[in-house]
Formats: sequence, C-alpha cells, structure tokens
Amino acid sequence: MKKIAIKKFLLLSSADFIEGKEVQALGFIDWIAGQKLHGKDSRVRTKLLKIFIEKAEEIEADRKKLVEEFAEKDKEGKILYIGKDGKDTTEFSGNVNYKLSEDSQAKFNKEYEEMMKEDCIVDIVPSNKELVWRTRDILLKTEETFVGKEAAFYDEWCDAFENPIEVKD
Repeated sequence: MKKIAIKKFLLLSSADFIEGKEVQALGFIDWIAGQKLHGKDSRVRTKLLKIFIEKAEEIEADRKKLVEEFAEKDKEGKILYIGKDGKDTTEFSGNVNYKLSEDSQAKFNKEYEEMMKEDCIVDIVPSNKELVWRTRDILLKTEETFVGKEAAFYDEWCDAFENPIEVKD
C-alpha cells in the first residue's frame, strides 16, 4: 500500500520572527484551501481538505495534551494562563500564553517540536486515489511563485505527493 507522508509542521501555517519582523509561511492546508480551482479540481481539493483537517484536529488534540501535561494549574487543577494584564488567570480569552515554568517551557517546546517533525500519514486507497493524484497535479502545475520558507515547504509538499512511500503489510 502506498502512503503520503508529510511532516506535521508542513500542514499548518506558521509564523517566525526574523530580524524582529513577523514572517508568515502558509502550511499545506491553508495554501491548497486558498487556490482558485475550477470544477472537479475544486471538488477534489475540498474532499482532500477534509482528510487533512482531521489530521490537523489530531495535531491540535495532541498539543492540548502537552499543554495539560506541562502547564501550571491552580488549586482546582485548571490550567493557568498569563492574562493581558500579566496576571495569572484560568479564563481563556484567546490568549495562548499558558503559564509554564522555565523548565516546563523547555520540556514542552522539545516535546512539541518532536511531535511536529513526525510524519502525518495518509493512506492511498481506492476511495482517495484520484484525490491524491489530482492534488499532485494541482501542486505541480501551480503558477504561484514561492520564496524563502514557503519555497522549502512547497518542495516538501511536492515530494510527498510525487513520491508516496510504499508500505508492505
């Protein structure tokens, strides 16, 4: 059986700070969702997105488990956040600054980084074979230009779809 193996961090959009400026890099999910496609290609993209969005939800669930493991908690066991005023709070307000000790922060970062370097695997089965091959064609025929981090991401996406791994059961 063939499988697509794509690193988890390549699926999700990310931001880095380079020389003090925030630099965004689109992940595969956001990139493919943003493509202007017609007819069958659009339908194929939508079906494939469902598969990858499920994978993204699994990644988010795993991230939440790490937060639960490493974040500081109040006396009742609720996760503590650093509020906008800099004070501890258990109220989530869209702020993703969990309260972590320096040691816990390092452990969380290490675990999260290792998790994001893992492969996300999608089996190529008869029911999604056309989705995979059409997506490969969409990737290879895009007229979009890529630079920097996105160019590296694009190359990895193409490799994953051009060269599915063979797994013997």
